[in-house]
Formats: sequence, C-alpha cells, structure tokens
Amino acid sequence: MAESAGIPQRSDGNTWTWRFGFDSYSETRRFLDELAERFRELGYHPNLSFQRTQVTVSIDADARTAFGAAAIAVADALDELARRFVDDEGAG
Repeated sequence: MAESAGIPQRSDGNTWTWRFGFDSYSETRRFLDELAERFRELGYHPNLSFQRTQVTVSIDADARTAFGAAAIAVADALDELARRFVDDEGAG
C-alpha cells in the first residue's frame, strides 16, 4: 500500500510531507475517508492533494510557533494511519 511508511519527507525546515501510494482507487478512498475523520477530530486540516492512487499530505510550520501541538498531533495520526494501512494490506 503505502510508498511511505509514514515517515515525513522534509522538503525544507518549514514543511513535512507524506506521500502514499495505493493499488486501487477504493484503497485511496478508504484512506482519504480515514484522514478526513482524523482531521475533523483534531480540528486541523493540513494541505492535501490526491490522484487516483496517490495521496500527498503536507504540514506547514506556523510562522510564529514552528510546528505547533495541532500539527504534531496530525503528524502522529498520519504515522498511525500509515502503519495501520500497511498492516491491513499485508494481512490481505
């Protein structure tokens, strides 16, 4: 499933970026639904882009506080989801 196992690729000191690859649109959709729910729960909505079988999530540091608590909570949620989706795919 995931090309990235949830480890952010830091494009620079102010952005964390995760890229995920999927085998099908249905897997991508399931992952996006999970992301949306977690983002709602956390009250934080990072940059999100997706194609049929790819998802990219980026978190930008706040100009005043670097990566705040909400951004770190979302990063932790992304890591957890990545591990879970990788495990789900490996079990199938």
